[in-house]
Amino acid sequence: MVFYLLLSALWLGARVTRDWSSSVRVLALLVPSLVAAGLFRAAFPPTFPPGDSFYKGLAIEVGRDDTGTSAVVFPPVPFGENENIYQDRHTPPALWEGVQLGAWAKAVEVARAAGQPAEDVPRPPCARRFQEPGEAPLTPNDVRERWSRLRSHWLGTDGNGRDVLARLIMGSRVSLSVGFVSVAIYLFIGIVLGAISGYFRGWVDIVISRFTEIVICFPRLPLIIAVMALFDKPSIFYIMAIIGLTSWTEVMRLVRAEFLRLGGLDFVAAARSQGLGSTRILFRHLLPNAMGPVFVAGAFGVAGAILVESALSFLGFGVPPPQASWGSVLHDSRGQEQVLWWVTIFPGLLIFVTVTAYNLVGEGLRDALDPRLRQ
Repeated sequence: MVFYLLLSALWLGARVTRDWSSSVRVLALLVPSLVAAGLFRAAFPPTFPPGDSFYKGLAIEVGRDDTGTSAVVFPPVPFGENENIYQDRHTPPALWEGVQLGAWAKAVEVARAAGQPAEDVPRPPCARRFQEPGEAPLTPNDVRERWSRLRSHWLGTDGNGRDVLARLIMGSRVSLSVGFVSVAIYLFIGIVLGAISGYFRGWVDIVISRFTEIVICFPRLPLIIAVMALFDKPSIFYIMAIIGLTSWTEVMRLVRAEFLRLGGLDFVAAARSQGLGSTRILFRHLLPNAMGPVFVAGAFGVAGAILVESALSFLGFGVPPPQASWGSVLHDSRGQEQVLWWVTIFPGLLIFVTVTAYNLVGEGLRDALDPRLRQ
C-alpha cells in the first residue's frame, strides 16, 4: 500500500499535465488509494487461526468480555515480532512449501505406479515438521491437510522460528521512522544555515560555508559507526540524530544557491523598499520560493537514510535486539544464506523496492517543480 501511494505520487508529479487543477490531482490520488485499501482489506477477512501461539493466547485473554466470549479480530499475520516457535524453525515460505508438497505427492504416485514402496521417496522438510513423536509416517494427504490448516508463515521463518513477514512489518516502523525523522532533522538544519548564508552573505556566508566544507570532509558512514560505538546500548534515537546531524550539508548548499539567485530579483528589492525586516523577507518571501529543490532533496534523503540505517543494523550498530529492522533481519541471516535463502532475499528486496520508490518520487518532484523541465 505504501509503495502504491509512492508510485501514485510519482505519476501525479511527473505525468499529469499542467492544466489539471490541484483538486483534481488530489482526487486522482485519493480515489485509487481508497480502492486499493478496500481491496487490500477485503483480501484478508478476520480469521480465527487454528493452532496455538503466544500471540493468539494473549489476544484471546485480552479480548474476552465478562461472559467469557472472545471478541478478538486477528490480523493476517497471527505472529508476534519476536515470537519463536521451535518446531517451525527453518520453515520456507508457504508457497514454496506447497510446491514441495506437490512434487512429493507426484513422486509418491509415480513410485506406487511402479510398484515401489512410497516410504522410499524422500520426504520434504515440511513433512518432517508435521510429524509428531512416535507417530506413523505421514502420507502426502495427511501432510497437506495439516499444512493447509497451519500454513501461516507466508515468507517463512528464520533460524529461531520467528516469522519473517511479522519481523519485516514491525521492522518497517524502524526503517521508515529513521528515514523520515533524520531527514526532518537535517532539512531543518540545512534550510536555516543555507537561508542565513545566502541572505546575509559577507562574513556570515564565509563562516557557514567553511564550516560546511569541514563537515563534508568527514566520511559519514565511518563517523556514524564511530559515534554509535561510544554508546553502550544503541538506540533508534541515536541513529536518527546522528544521520540528521551529519547529512545536512547538501541541503544547506542547495538553499544557499537558491537564496543567492533570488536575492537579486525585483520582488526582494520591492520588499525592502516597503520597509520589511530581514526576518519577514527571509521566511515569508524568499524561503517559499526556494523550497522546490529542498523537497526533491528530502525525497532522495529518505532513501539514503533507509540505506544508512539498514547498513548500520546489518553491521550490528543499529537498533538493539530483539527489536527488528530490515537491516537486522538481514544480519540474522548471515552464514545461512544457502539454507535460509528467503531470510536474505525478502528483506533485501524490500529495501531495494522502498529505496527505488523514494528515488522515483524524488525524480517526479523534480520534474514537476523545475520549470525548465516542464517546458
